[in-house]
Amino acid sequence: FVKLLEQVGVRTTASVARSLGLSSVPDDLTGREGSLTLGAYEASPLEMSAAFATFASGGTYCAPHAITESPGREG
Repeated sequence: FVKLLEQVGVRTTASVARSLGLSSVPDDLTGREGSLTLGAYEASPLEMSAAFATFASGGTYCAPHAITESPGREG
C-alpha cells in the first residue's frame, strides 16, 4: 500500500480519509507518510461504521448515529 500512497499522494489520501469521517488522520503528515498506510492512526468503531457506510452509499458521507438504548421488540 505504500507504493499506492506514493502514486495517489499523501495529501489526497489523508483528505479522503478525513472526508470518510476518520478524524484521527492529521493534516500534516510530513515525515510520517508511511504510517498512514500501515494503520498507525486509530479509528473508533463509530468512525469505521461511517467510513464503510460511505462506501456502501456510493460515496455519500453517512454520519453515524449511536444507539444508546433499545425500547424492546414492542418498540
